[in-house]
Formats: sequence, structure tokens, C-alpha cells
Amino acid sequence: MTVVLVIYVGRRAKPLIKDLETVMQGRAIYKVKREELQEIMLKDPEYLEVMRKKLKVGVIQWVFFMISLAIFLTPYLREGLRYGITTMLLHSLKGKQIPYILGGVEKLSLLVSYELLYMSFMLIALMMSRIAKILMRDRVGVIIPNTYTLTDRGIVIDNRIPLKFPIEIINYRIKRRKYLEIELKEQIGREFMQPTRRIRFYSKSPGKLWTLIRDLCNVSSSE
Repeated sequence: MTVVLVIYVGRRAKPLIKDLETVMQGRAIYKVKREELQEIMLKDPEYLEVMRKKLKVGVIQWVFFMISLAIFLTPYLREGLRYGITTMLLHSLKGKQIPYILGGVEKLSLLVSYELLYMSFMLIALMMSRIAKILMRDRVGVIIPNTYTLTDRGIVIDNRIPLKFPIEIINYRIKRRKYLEIELKEQIGREFMQPTRRIRFYSKSPGKLWTLIRDLCNVSSSE
């Protein structure tokens, strides 16, 4: 299983690395350092709100993860939960005719209790994902780079995510002296577990940044 996972990840990463090298070999047009971006971000209430929501989601996910880990690693908690499930099943199936091939009421209850126990971990993971989407709402899909470089071949986000020109932009908006936000036709960031179509580039001159990008992209509309 591990070998298969390594091969799969390697195949997914190969085109990403190739695009990254291609974009970085281009002529640098615009580059913004982390310090400059942080200065602009911290003055933007929208950014602080997004970060506050992400922090809240992170705390909730951490709590759910610790609960799951505690149940899984602590024998008496795990067995106590399983015993409770088994007892309820035995009570529910009492007096029922269970085919011999299924092992009777006790063995069937034991088997089902183990299945339900491990399904509960999957349920917790789904709940974490659902809560994150509810709390983040429309901001869940925004990537906010801490640094980015624009070349004549594309854009490199955080020194790891390449956007190779030409890119398809279906929407964009400019907030004066704060940021340029673009919405792409195709998702990016799947390799880093951050699939999204929206990217927000903070800049002291977002209008100038858009002018540099616009002629190298296919643009549909704007907000």
C-alpha cells in the first residue's frame, strides 16, 4: 500500500515540478516579499476575518482529532464504547432468529460493534469537514499567498504552486491599494490538499499587477 501511495504521489508531483521549473526559468516581471505582503494583509479587515475563521476551524478540527486519537489509543475507552454498542445490539436482537452461518446473536453483535466503532472514526472525519465548510462559508476556497513571483511564463505562489500562462480567468476583482483576487476556470492546489479556484494577491498596486497579468491570460468577466 505504501509503495502504491509513493508511486501515485510521485506521478502527481512530476508535472507540477516541471511547470514550476518552466515558470521560474522565465523573465521575472514582478516579485513581492513576505514582509511587504504581511504589512498590507494585517491592515485588511477581510484578511483578519479569514484568518480568524481558519483558526476557529483549526481548533475544532484539533479537538475532534484528539477525541478520535484518545478513543483509538486508550484501551478502556475503546473497549467501553464497543461494549456499549454490543450491549445495545444484543438487546435489540434478543429473541430474533439469526442464521447459523452468521454465528448467532452474540457473534453477530460483536462483529457489528467492531464495524460501527471504526465507522465512527470516519463519521468524525466527515463532521470535521462539514463544520469547516460551514464556518468558512464562501472563504473556504481562497488561497492567500505569503509570497509570489510573476514571470513572463506564469506565476509561482509560495515558491511551490505554479500557474503556467496562459491561464483561464473567469472572474476577478480589485480592491484599491489592497489586493487583486482572481477566479480560475480550473482548480489548483490539489497536490497540497488546498483545491480552489480563487487566489488573492495582496499588493500595494493591485491595478498595476492586474495590468501585468491581464495580457497573458484569457479573461471572461470582472466584478
